[in-house]
Amino acid sequence: MARQLSVLQEDFSIDAVKIGMLGSHEVLNVVVDFLIDVCPAHVVLDPVWRSSSGHELADDLLIRGIREQLLPLVEVATPNHDEARSLVGADFLQWEAWTGSGVKQVLITGGDEATERVEMFLLSPRSRQVFYSERLTGAFHGTGCTLSSALAMQLASGRPMQHAVRNAREYVHHALVHAHYPGRGMAFPGRNKKDEKNLETMSSGTGRKNKKHL
Repeated sequence: MARQLSVLQEDFSIDAVKIGMLGSHEVLNVVVDFLIDVCPAHVVLDPVWRSSSGHELADDLLIRGIREQLLPLVEVATPNHDEARSLVGADFLQWEAWTGSGVKQVLITGGDEATERVEMFLLSPRSRQVFYSERLTGAFHGTGCTLSSALAMQLASGRPMQHAVRNAREYVHHALVHAHYPGRGMAFPGRNKKDEKNLETMSSGTGRKNKKHL
């Protein structure tokens, strides 16, 4: 993995990095070394403890490593409620709980919660904002990955955090409306459904040649 990251670094100007499932503490160490070496302008962390189907994907050692080694290098983390609680405790909806973590901002997602609407909380040292979305029926796989990837793309395009969050949320909602069922299991977000609104939301803006987000 270290070699793969080195090749990408040589070939692209990396403006944003999105981190998802790490799987092991060894992989975490490689990613941490890469971030320290490259210092990308934007780092989005989507911590993943378990899959949408309930399989455990992170042990206590990895969660501790993410908390102590990775969070200080991250611009914005996008945990769900359970992941946020594992990282900083029961007061995760208050910025004060995150002050010692080193992370700059936190977007706490609410798709897994039993609320009438989907609630997302954007926390920073200066503000606490709540975003609401219509809750769609169905079981979906990959919503958190889609959100964090869209957010990284928006930040790489130069949008302020609040605008980036709003556009990423709209993109995810549209992808879920157009979700598809490849079999009998969960639906997958329709990431390839590009109508005019999605093109305007996700593809506008200018950037340097070979701009890349990982």
